[in-house]
Amino acid sequence: MRKLLLVFLILLIPAYLTAGNLGGGGNVTGTGTAGKIPMFSGTSTIGDSGQTDTQARTRHLRFIILDASTAVDTTLCLIPKLASAITVTNIEVTCNVDSDTEIAGDLVYVDSFIGQANPAVINDFDTAAGVRSDNTITNAAVAAGKCVELKFDATPIAAIKEIAFDITYTIN
Repeated sequence: MRKLLLVFLILLIPAYLTAGNLGGGGNVTGTGTAGKIPMFSGTSTIGDSGQTDTQARTRHLRFIILDASTAVDTTLCLIPKLASAITVTNIEVTCNVDSDTEIAGDLVYVDSFIGQANPAVINDFDTAAGVRSDNTITNAAVAAGKCVELKFDATPIAAIKEIAFDITYTIN
């Protein structure tokens, strides 16, 4: 089994989008080390936060892929099954080096984690000078029940040790 070296810095992801029992929303953060499953802790807040409906529904999926050339073959599942429909509004990618060979790939959704049938591209995350910032999302709407994944066009080169992602979305 391929050894994944991932550290997830997932902030402000609603717990009801994940399959875990983290409670009813709030902030979720996690860290992991090589060869170990990331540990998550969650806090829930009930009540009026003073935010508008749009502000309260905007979320970020932030994570870092460590040792990308060995951790990623071509596909990495981010959310196995969405509990609610989402709209992706922005993708930010930063590599730890400005390499001659950039990373290229797509943020996609598929019908299910097992089988990965009917892939649909949400947007590419191809970098230039080691970065990508894109708020003109090609196919932003993702229905509930879909699996969200990263699909790399090729394995990142060894010079790229870390790739940081920040995917902004709203809950529909």
